[in-house]
Amino acid sequence: MCYFCFYISPEEIYFFEGRVHGEIGHEIKGDDGFGYDPVFFPEGQEGASMAMVSEWKMANSHRAKAVEASIKFFN
Repeated sequence: MCYFCFYISPEEIYFFEGRVHGEIGHEIKGDDGFGYDPVFFPEGQEGASMAMVSEWKMANSHRAKAVEASIKFFN
C-alpha cells in the first residue's frame, strides 16, 4: 500500500492510495527490485515475485497506482 499526500494549503490536502494485492512468500525468487520484491508475489503473476516482473511492476506497483490516481485528479 502507498499513499501520496499533496499539501497545497490547510484547506487543500489531497491523499491518493495505491494497492497491490498478493502474498508474502517463504523463499526469495528473483534478483531485480529491492526490499521485499523477491518475497512478494502479486496476484495474477502466476507465481512470479515482484523481483521477476520489473516491467509489470513499473506500471502496476502500489506507487504507480497512487501516482496515476493523483495525475488523473490534477488533470
